[in-house]
Amino acid sequence: MNELQIRNAVLEDVPSIVEIWKEFFDFHGARDPHYTRTENGHELFGGFIRSQMGQEESDVWVAVQDGIVVGYCLAKIEKTPPVFVRPTYGSIWDLAVAAGARRQGVGESLVRAVEAWFSENGQTRFETRLSTTNEVSTAFWAKMGYRGYALQVCKEVGEQGSESGVKKIRLP
Repeated sequence: MNELQIRNAVLEDVPSIVEIWKEFFDFHGARDPHYTRTENGHELFGGFIRSQMGQEESDVWVAVQDGIVVGYCLAKIEKTPPVFVRPTYGSIWDLAVAAGARRQGVGESLVRAVEAWFSENGQTRFETRLSTTNEVSTAFWAKMGYRGYALQVCKEVGEQGSESGVKKIRLP
């Protein structure tokens, strides 16, 4: 493996980011139908990524190997409701690595770069959401030192009011 470069994304990276996102979303979709993407979802995502690049409270990083984007991370500084002592926190919205580049330190390198950006911007709490049906990301985030602190739950019902075939989790 040649040296991995982590840098802020530029507009020319968007098509590669979108391709990785499609693979990432389809990987999730195979585990939970909630993640089924729309026909033009990739185009909408591309516009969204462009809007997040280089902002004061959001940015996108890419991992580049041999001149090819092999991963990306979208991070934002979010505001908490005024009842919390900490007014803001770092939030990782998306982290995806191309299938052929997984388990080579790409995701870890991206997360470390984003965590450094959070710290440089005064953030002391970092959060992310993950799909409980994705065993790969669940293990990755645990390895990175992230722990659960809340559980977001959902219920889906069909047209007839019956529950869908989504895998159920046991609530604490």
